[in-house]
Amino acid sequence: MNENHLRRQNGIHEQSIRIEDVEPVIHLSGTVDLDTRQLVTMIRTFVRVHIAAPYDCPEVLQEKVSWHRYGQKETTAEVWNRVLKKTGSAKTLFLQDDETLDVANLASVLRQSPGNWATALVRWRENDAIRQCYQIRVVPSDADSPFDGLDLPDASRFFSKSSDEIAGKTLLLNRVTDPFRLLDPEKELSARHAPAMLYLVTGIKKFDEGMYAHAAAHFRRVMKDQHALACDRIAALNGLAGCKAEQYKWARAVELSEESVRIQPVQQLGYLILFRVHQLSKRWKEAYEMLEKCYEVPLADSGASFDKGLPKKEMLSLLADMAFRAGMRTEAMRHYKSLHELLDEEASPELTERLLLFALEEQKYDLSVRYFCRLFGDPAVDVIEKGSELAAFTYLGHFIKNGWYDFPSVCCERMMKEHPENEAYLRRWIAVLSKSREIEKARALISSINKRQHPETIAV
Repeated sequence: MNENHLRRQNGIHEQSIRIEDVEPVIHLSGTVDLDTRQLVTMIRTFVRVHIAAPYDCPEVLQEKVSWHRYGQKETTAEVWNRVLKKTGSAKTLFLQDDETLDVANLASVLRQSPGNWATALVRWRENDAIRQCYQIRVVPSDADSPFDGLDLPDASRFFSKSSDEIAGKTLLLNRVTDPFRLLDPEKELSARHAPAMLYLVTGIKKFDEGMYAHAAAHFRRVMKDQHALACDRIAALNGLAGCKAEQYKWARAVELSEESVRIQPVQQLGYLILFRVHQLSKRWKEAYEMLEKCYEVPLADSGASFDKGLPKKEMLSLLADMAFRAGMRTEAMRHYKSLHELLDEEASPELTERLLLFALEEQKYDLSVRYFCRLFGDPAVDVIEKGSELAAFTYLGHFIKNGWYDFPSVCCERMMKEHPENEAYLRRWIAVLSKSREIEKARALISSINKRQHPETIAV
């Protein structure tokens, strides 16, 4: 970082919101560079900004921030507790590495929830999926060493013993790196008060490795922790339910998941576990209902740590499939239609064909035409590809059965113009015209066949 770069960042930022009663602390592990764009905004927003890092303050920042260099042997919790004593505002906000702060979001949290404590929903991407957890990140500045743990600072035990209330609105922090990538579970267990988050992280790791008995033990530890945050206990319930489901103990999995969603309806994972059990048991309607409840909850609103859902594409596909299996054809078509629109050009011919069948069966003319054209091409501008004619005529037969003659007539006329030598196309066109009562046009076409094949005649 140099002074010219910082000046350029200053030049492109608009005037920030001013927040007087909070001082932020940015803790850098040394593996992630300081975000200068965000830093400029924070310097303009807060009375004072603190940075804790394992190296000396760059010269360009010496008069702009309060810098705290920490030693190699200091734990993150020790650093946070030490810097907290040096802040002068009513509250202190702690950020780590590449976490991005939305100042307007923080101002909204502070305005709507004036309490001194606030949780943050920390979100990052892992294997193309969004992961998230809750942590207490806004604490009263006069709290005496509230953070337990070593490199996984946790203030939940201190908070649970206080008489304060936690903010009802949650701060949102997005980041690129995994917040637990540097975590050493064995080292963390040596802390006087190992945080519930440690057992959650370890339990999830064991679960992903297929070690369900070991994972369940960690989740039970969290459920017994009276100081654990409510969102962490929900995560532990879901984790234990997932273990039971993978061990084919479905009754227990259902019991735990139902308890989870009863305590916290605003989540996804609890419903997904119930869906999975119903799906394996071939209870299609119940499986659909659980998926629908899951789909209605935005992941960002979830009240459970480590909640996870499914990508929208996969969710819509499962919703459609479960509805279809349950005989709920209207719902199935609605979800297949949404999936088709989401995929757009990437939608498979099989999905388009299924929607075409649904549209024809439900006698939805405009949709039937749309999906036919998507599958075979628009007869106004394209010709049906060779090899697809038989399938196309089969679907045109459904149009005719529904009493829709104009569109099949246009298709047949187009194909006849492209292949005037093909009498099969001409005969099909005549049949369509006859059903649509365009008798004179049908007779003219019959006459043209007679002239070509004289003296043969064709019965209509």
